[in-house]
Amino acid sequence: MKNNFKFFAKLFTCITVLTLVSGCSVAVRKNKDDELSDTFRKGDIPSAIDIVETTSEKRNALYSLEIGQLYRLRDGNNISLSESTKNLLEADKYVERWQISFDEKLRSGAESVSSYLISENFNSEYNLKNYEMGLLSQYLAINHLAEGRWNDAMVEANKMSKREKFIEAMIEEKIAIAAKASQGKAGGIDFNKANNSIESISGYPVNLVTSKEVSDLKNSYQNAVTYYLSGFIYESQGETSLAAPGYRLAIELNPKIKMFRDSLGNLDANTRSLSQKKIADTLFIIESGFLPKMESNKYVKFFDIGSSKKILTMPYPVIPRATEAFKPNSLQVNKKTIYLDLAANIDAMARRELKDEMPNYIIRATTRAITALGAQVLVDAAANSKKSGGGGGGNAAAGIIGIIASDAIANGMQSLNVANVSHWQTLPSYSFLARTDLQPGKTTIQFALPNGAIVNEEVVLNQGYNIIYIRMLRNKAKLIYSKPNQQQSTEIKLQNRN
Repeated sequence: MKNNFKFFAKLFTCITVLTLVSGCSVAVRKNKDDELSDTFRKGDIPSAIDIVETTSEKRNALYSLEIGQLYRLRDGNNISLSESTKNLLEADKYVERWQISFDEKLRSGAESVSSYLISENFNSEYNLKNYEMGLLSQYLAINHLAEGRWNDAMVEANKMSKREKFIEAMIEEKIAIAAKASQGKAGGIDFNKANNSIESISGYPVNLVTSKEVSDLKNSYQNAVTYYLSGFIYESQGETSLAAPGYRLAIELNPKIKMFRDSLGNLDANTRSLSQKKIADTLFIIESGFLPKMESNKYVKFFDIGSSKKILTMPYPVIPRATEAFKPNSLQVNKKTIYLDLAANIDAMARRELKDEMPNYIIRATTRAITALGAQVLVDAAANSKKSGGGGGGNAAAGIIGIIASDAIANGMQSLNVANVSHWQTLPSYSFLARTDLQPGKTTIQFALPNGAIVNEEVVLNQGYNIIYIRMLRNKAKLIYSKPNQQQSTEIKLQNRN
């Protein structure tokens, strides 16, 4: 008992020091995030790159995502996108290593997976959010298309479906672990009676994650734009059997969009006449708006500790209401009006992920709060468990506390009273699609920006399939468009079939 008390007293001291030290780094990071967000929204991409380069504490996956995105918007079709692609592929390697590590933990047993997921976000690595993984493949595919590597774009299209299976398995494990971690007692708290839903957090702005747009989503990670792009890329290469699933999934996610149904219905005819295609079959991908920066706010939860109720103040992530949500309606292409369909609401996907993850956030925040209460309640709980000959859920929950505390102390990156709100800041709020037949050659595209300015962009469309990507910022737009396929090898097609 005496040794246990000394251990937890020492633990509490370390955590207190960690909280004071890391609080400064959190404030610095917040200022950096604010500066990056404002600079990016203004369209000052070179300055945004400087902010990321000079203030990033570690070259992790999040750094690679941000810098890769900024390079692609800076360079567009004027300069090689190799720097952007290199950084996005580096982020992709982090995801691959994460998948391998998770699979290894899964094979090692439930306890290993529990420690891995419950302590998630306490180290300096960054695990991509579910919706971010699909967008990573989507942007890599567009980069490849802009440099005429249609086969490489097919590799990314194939990767999207494989990643989805990984995400599904991970979500299942998280649900099981959250349920298991809620069993028994730790620090005197009866987790069986604890409500881990988002509604149980007193004062939390539940309406921000329960809107109709959020509730209508099937899940947080399936993106109709990503699936449709996958189908379009496969169709362009004559891969009918691979294109059809992408179109079907896009229809399933957004059945109101007529273009999705038409593309599936016309698929066989289009691929049969592929070599005779004289027009420029053009897919427009338009992104607008900005994801609000996640914030760490403190809220209270009530728990039964022993024979009395106790209020714990804990940090939870919040996604504020979007303040810049421009939704373009149409484009003018050679004086022809092209109407746009809202195909993916990324803002809603981010909120859905936060809502789905809240049980895990609550368990992490609760165990951190228990640890911060000090050593005595833990010692008492251990003593009571020993007297009664018990263990089980109490020991499991106490073990989770040890995991979280030791990880926090070892890494020194996260303050115990601040929620981890890291996310890919340069993502849009909305993705729009349109597909139309145009004449090959020089083409003028005209559209309005959020500030009301009218932009005219000239592109060169090729006979066959084309993709034009437009990212709208506050007062300017960045444009990337595909080039003819410069890869002749069929190796990638065979890889996708397998």
